[in-house]
Amino acid sequence: MLNEALKNEYRGELRSLPHGEKGKRAEEIATLHDISKSQLYREIDITAGQKKCKREPEIPTEYINMIAAEKADAGKMGVKKRYLTTLDTIKLLEESGKIPKGLISRTTADRRMNQQGFNKKRTYERHEDDYVNQVHHVDFSRSEYFDVGINKDGEEIIRVDGRKGKWDYKNKEKAERKRLWVMGYVDSFSRVYLVRYFSATGETKSMGTEALEFAWQREDDSHPLLHLPEVLKFDQGSFGKYLFHHKTFQRDTGIRVELAASKNERYADQQSQGKVERPFRSLWQKFELKTAKILKAKGINEISIEELNALVYKHCIELLEKKHPLRVQTRGEVYRTGLRFREQSKLSVSLWDLLFNEETRKVGADKLLSYKAQFYKAPDKFAYQRIYVFETNDGRLKGQDLDRHEEFELFAFDPDNTEAVKQRPEDYMQRMGNAGSSLDGSKMTLVNSSGAALQPHSLPPEESEVEVSTPFTAKVSKPYTEWDAAKLEICKVFNCSWSELAESAQSIFKRLFDAEQLDKKTIEDLYQEVS
Repeated sequence: MLNEALKNEYRGELRSLPHGEKGKRAEEIATLHDISKSQLYREIDITAGQKKCKREPEIPTEYINMIAAEKADAGKMGVKKRYLTTLDTIKLLEESGKIPKGLISRTTADRRMNQQGFNKKRTYERHEDDYVNQVHHVDFSRSEYFDVGINKDGEEIIRVDGRKGKWDYKNKEKAERKRLWVMGYVDSFSRVYLVRYFSATGETKSMGTEALEFAWQREDDSHPLLHLPEVLKFDQGSFGKYLFHHKTFQRDTGIRVELAASKNERYADQQSQGKVERPFRSLWQKFELKTAKILKAKGINEISIEELNALVYKHCIELLEKKHPLRVQTRGEVYRTGLRFREQSKLSVSLWDLLFNEETRKVGADKLLSYKAQFYKAPDKFAYQRIYVFETNDGRLKGQDLDRHEEFELFAFDPDNTEAVKQRPEDYMQRMGNAGSSLDGSKMTLVNSSGAALQPHSLPPEESEVEVSTPFTAKVSKPYTEWDAAKLEICKVFNCSWSELAESAQSIFKRLFDAEQLDKKTIEDLYQEVS
């Protein structure tokens, strides 16, 4: 450390030296006192006592603000927020006479705007959930490198790099033009990811139902993401809104459906779908582009959707070995370990039976009712009555009386064949049981990159099944164990108080209860007999 006398002496000496000599003398002084040259400059503060003037910028701030305002105004045009380049903005303002020509360069304008905070990125907070299966994100998008096409035999196929080819459906109505859609499904806590491709005309209810059925009810356990979440989060798409407003889905499954805020809302950034939307970019680059290049190199221009789904399923299994972005374990290890800390839920009924629409219709004197431009025949006893009509997303119909006591089949009315029944399409479980098909619905064996079947990372979780009763599920009626609960159901079905029932009827119900044979179905059957 130098004392004040030496500091003043060296400061005056260095100031008096001509340009080029100061550095040499500073090196000699630093060596004499065994300090560095930079430390010497810091200690003597060679500019101490000198007046420091602040130079006014040559370009007025109002011109810089004018350029920034013009760029921001251009960002309001169009669907996407795009700014004019700074150079084009300067030229437009010069041509309109608002700023002098040649006064401002692009680099000067950009530097001054950055100093004033123009286009500064907003800060954000990363949101992390507390445990696995707390929040699952779902999103649908278009494939970037594959699309639906028609081969020479008129069969539907998947074209490699099909987005650049001619449109095979150009002569079809817009509602019939099929495209290749991809579902992204991710667990927010562990980042475990599932992908599934669909040939569809849009984000339809049937496509969404099949997507969730694959995520929750496939039998192949090579990928561990099979359990129900507490919260299911969608964007503002049609299927997310359909589930959000569905009358019974959230009540029956215990899953809370949430919709992310639209991009124009105040809190859109805090409620984004980034955890499922960002992986789409990786999917297009690391799976679709890579797979398309490999297939093209082998001379393959078309594949089946089953083969494409088997390939992407294998890709999702390989992603389980990818390191978690915030933890030391892999994503698969984080998910499988987290399963053991809480009881996990599985859906015990088909999702197709759970998602149905409900409407009312009037049955005419001929026992026929009209539903979606088609006549259906109801049982004779419901002539002249209004009934509920339930329809699943795969087209099955059932009816029920307004008191919700009796359910019955609705048969499509055919003037030439009154016994015609509306056939139910082959469901997912039936497709899985077809000979020669894997559990993924394809003819490809699902293995990891080493060729061996994947083994669970940890002990199996404790599971419970979510049991739901709908008009389309098989009814399993359990005997009542509480007499008061049985009496409430009896009074509800018979639409009377307990005291209004005959003593003989009361004794019959009591004997059935004591014999553990009194259940809801028995009560309804007795009601049908006496009515």
